[in-house]
Parts: sequence; C-alpha cells; structure tokens
Amino acid sequence: LTYGDERGITATVEGNGTNAKWTWTSSAADVVSVTGNGATATLGSLKAGNATITVTYEDDDRYGTATIQVTIEPKTLTVGAGTAHVTKPYSGTTGATALQGTLDIQGLVGDDQPVYWSVGAYPDKNVGSGTMEVTLKLDGPAKDNYALDSNTVDVPYTITPAQLSLGTIQAVDRDYIAGDK
Repeated sequence: LTYGDERGITATVEGNGTNAKWTWTSSAADVVSVTGNGATATLGSLKAGNATITVTYEDDDRYGTATIQVTIEPKTLTVGAGTAHVTKPYSGTTGATALQGTLDIQGLVGDDQPVYWSVGAYPDKNVGSGTMEVTLKLDGPAKDNYALDSNTVDVPYTITPAQLSLGTIQAVDRDYIAGDK
C-alpha cells in the first residue's frame, strides 16, 4: 500500500460454522488501521511503516488465525511551478527574494503540508526574465510519509528596472554676473 490508500481484504474458512466470529487487529494501529466486518476488512494506510494484520476466526467447532505483513510506502509527490514566481527590482546582485504565489503540489493526503522550498540565486543579475531553480525538501510531522519525484522545480523570475528618484533640488538665488557660467 501507499500512504493515504485504502484496500479491502477477505479471509476465508472452509465450511460454514455456527456462531462465527471474526476479529481483525493491527500490530501497529498508528501505521495501518483495520476495520473488519465479518470475513472482510478494510485496511487504511495512516503513515509509512510496517504492520502485521491478524484475523481470528472462531465458531462453535473451530478456531484459527492468519496473518499478513503490510508495508505502507511513502507517497510520491509531483511539484510544478503553479503560480509561483520570483520578482525583484534590479539591485546589481543575483540574490533572490522570497517565492511569491503557490507551487502546484500533486499527491498530498488531507491537510498535510510537508514540502518546503528555498530560492537560490538568479542566474543573471541584469534586468530580464527567465526561469530559476527552486530547491525542494520534505519537513514537518508528515515528511516520512512522502517522497519527492524531484528535489527541484523551475519557476519563472523577473528582474525589473530599478526605480530612480531624485532628492529635493533647491535653487539658490544670486545676482546676475555677466560672463559667469
């Protein structure tokens, strides 16, 4: 199973007993939940890891157990540029500013937010636009439940012309002198 998935399983027993009772348990209920309804159960993957699922059957004449090992694999996330971009006015340096907008992250489960990023340097210090590489990493409480399909994503950038401003200009009054420039 992959993190966030559910899967149904069915146990069988030969013959029909009377007063049949099925019991389903998980050795790691924080990793795999199991909800049984008779001979069938639904497994829920709660976090990456391993668990043993045990089913017990009991009727008036028989008793037995069976186990299955379940591994929950991290879910792979695909990250695209989405509306993310980086913009700054010309400063004469390649130092980048914060990412604006949002990255398009496909594959998240529920409210998980395990993807963090850092913006590197602009590929050029001059006014213009293009794409730059943003480094991705997993962090936070849900980080072990995910894997990234790539550790970087290219986002558009723009370096705009710097705004120049003049300070206050003050004229000084003086007498006119012929030939004085």
